[in-house]
Amino acid sequence: IVPVLLGAGESLFGDVNLSALGYGVEDVTQSESGVVHVRIAPTT
Repeated sequence: IVPVLLGAGESLFGDVNLSALGYGVEDVTQSESGVVHVRIAPTT
């Protein structure tokens, strides 16, 4: 499981259903250390 760093600074795991939390993924990048950064935005 890859930890996902959200735009709000919160850390969640990749299996969390973002749509259930009212968020959608805008962009996904991966740093050299292998950490996946996901930029999210509210869908409402």
